[in-house]
Parts: sequence; C-alpha cells; structure tokens
Amino acid sequence: MFKTLFLLLVPSALVNACYTKQITILSDFSNEDDINFFKSTLPWIVDNIGNVLKIRYHFKDSDGAKECVLEQMKGNTYFQVSYLSKIAQGMPTRDAVGSCKINDRKLQQCLKRKVRNFIKKANREFSKVKSETTPVILLPGKKEISGNDPEIVLKSICILFGRNQPFGCLNPKDFPTSTNQNKNPNTTIPAESTVNVETNITTETRSSIETTITEAKTAGISITEAAKTIVTDSTSVETTPTTTTTVSDKN
Repeated sequence: MFKTLFLLLVPSALVNACYTKQITILSDFSNEDDINFFKSTLPWIVDNIGNVLKIRYHFKDSDGAKECVLEQMKGNTYFQVSYLSKIAQGMPTRDAVGSCKINDRKLQQCLKRKVRNFIKKANREFSKVKSETTPVILLPGKKEISGNDPEIVLKSICILFGRNQPFGCLNPKDFPTSTNQNKNPNTTIPAESTVNVETNITTETRSSIETTITEAKTAGISITEAAKTIVTDSTSVETTPTTTTTVSDKN
C-alpha cells in the first residue's frame, strides 16, 4: 500500500517541480517605475500566472528588512507579492505583512546576521545586468527585460511555460488602472478580511485562529480567490508563537 502511494506521489511532485518557473527581480524600490511595478504590475502578473511562478528578489541599497520578511514567506508567491505591493503603497512593515505569521525571533536573527549577505548578493547581481534602470526582470538564460510594460513582462514570462501555459497567460485579466483600483482595492492584493490570522508584528496581544492560505493548485486562480481558501495547514506559513518585533518601518 505504502509503495503504491509513494509511486503515485513521486511523479506528481516531479511534474509540479518541472511546471514551476523562476525569475529574478532587481529593484532599488525607490524610483517611480519601481514603485508602480510593485504596486500594480507584479500583482497583476502573479494574479494571472499563479503560484507556479517563483521569484527571487534583490534590492539595491537595502536595509535588509524586506529580504528578511520575504525569507519567511518563501514558497508562497502570493504572500510575497501582497507584502511588497503594500510596502510600495506606503504601508508600514507591521501592517504590510497582513495575514502571514512572522516569527519575531527569526526576523531579528535575520536582521543581525544576514543583511550583509543580502547586500553582497544584490551588488553582485546588479553588476551583471546591462540595464541602467530598474526594475529589471531576469529570465532563465540570462535574458533581461524591463518591468515598465506589463503586457511584455507577462508574455515573456508565459513563454517559459511552453505549451503548458497557465490559464492567465492564454486569457489574461485586464490590467488594473488607477480608476479600477479605487473602485476595487482588492484587485491586485488579497483582501485582509478573508482570513483571520494573528499578525505577530503588531505590538498588541490578540487571539487568533491559526489558519493559513492554501497555495493555488492550478494556474489562473486569482490572488483574492486563493486568499479565500482557508485550511489548517501548518506547513503553509510560519506558525511559531512569537513576541513583538522591533523591526523598523523603513521601506
């Protein structure tokens, strides 16, 4: 019985691994193009492609706070993109993490021990690119594309999937304009009211239901839809009880 189960699970895992694609984003997270990219373009990209897209981030002249938070969200593209979108909108860090549980002890350790390494890696990656402006998206094969045109970015990433393109690649949603975002602020990021999980970055002690958001299993599911699927799966995000963090609100 166990042998049969193993034989069924292994091929499935291999298929998922092959289907997942990874890109790298380089940004200084300060100029207008970068801010707009993280506020609108990247959430729209992930809303169309789904969690099969994995992203590495390198930020120029960073204090390490974003990288340390993203590290705890590793594996969940939805959480990462939602967090960065809110940071780009000017939200403080403790609010931008939203529904994702952040382990305070690990966060503090990261800020003390890993920031230099983050800066070193970012400088190395920036030295390799030809573009003098950001954001820059690096695709497999060392191909560089600018993040200024959402449709070009989406098409370039969708090509990576070959014949197995996510539904959002074949039938992409309309890119949210500023007007649309005002009418429906949850278009590009998950609605915070859809999950009831304690955020450990706040300074107040609150009771919470330890729930997590299931990662989208199929392409084309929207971020908002994924946020509505609530399961008690402790492997989705960090659930270790923590204390209040002292991370700076600096972006």
